[in-house]
Amino acid sequence: MKIVAVAACTTGIAHTYMAMSAIQQEAKKRGHDVKVETQGAIGIENELSLQDVKEADVVLLAVSVAIEGRERFEEKEEEGKVYNVDPSVVIKSTGKVFDKLELMSQHQKDKVEFLCNECCWFGCKDRKTCYESVSRKNLGNPAPEFHCASPDGGNGYRFSKAMENPGFISVDDIQNIYMPMGFSNFKIEGRGLGSALILEFLLYYMTKPEYQLHVREEIYLDNMLDLF
Repeated sequence: MKIVAVAACTTGIAHTYMAMSAIQQEAKKRGHDVKVETQGAIGIENELSLQDVKEADVVLLAVSVAIEGRERFEEKEEEGKVYNVDPSVVIKSTGKVFDKLELMSQHQKDKVEFLCNECCWFGCKDRKTCYESVSRKNLGNPAPEFHCASPDGGNGYRFSKAMENPGFISVDDIQNIYMPMGFSNFKIEGRGLGSALILEFLLYYMTKPEYQLHVREEIYLDNMLDLF
């Protein structure tokens, strides 16, 4: 599990570092990847990037004061993946905190949906505005024109580019990581990207490798691509 955390304490920088150390040690003991940002009188250290937050499975905020950059975690909060706890609790009961991070009921897991083939740039700060614009247009509602400013944004969607994203979820990931953990909802984006791309998505995610070429040939040779 990938964890990102922020430690910030009203009682002083010493407690902030103690919380950071406790988180790092417990994560290492349990085999989790972790990055901890600290905020205090000397500023921000080991700052979490947008990509760090995007790639994280869970966010642990061990804070007792208002922190800078709280907006970075808005999407994770909407997904229910942010856990708030007082730094003193982290220091005294680190194991129990991590038990809660690892514990998710099946009912909760059934509500989680993973987007597998997202192509967006991980450093994008306009993701919410972009999604709102696209969603409104798909519904036939008026929406301001959105111009993507990300690197290579002008090249459009490329499945090959999506596969290079740190957040890309492959078939192997689904079968060997997420399903054994109890997750079962996976989403493929791109229904408006054209029939050829949709076919590639369906071949990759829903067709066994040994049959992909045969299915592709049958669809193209029988002029069935328009069905998509």
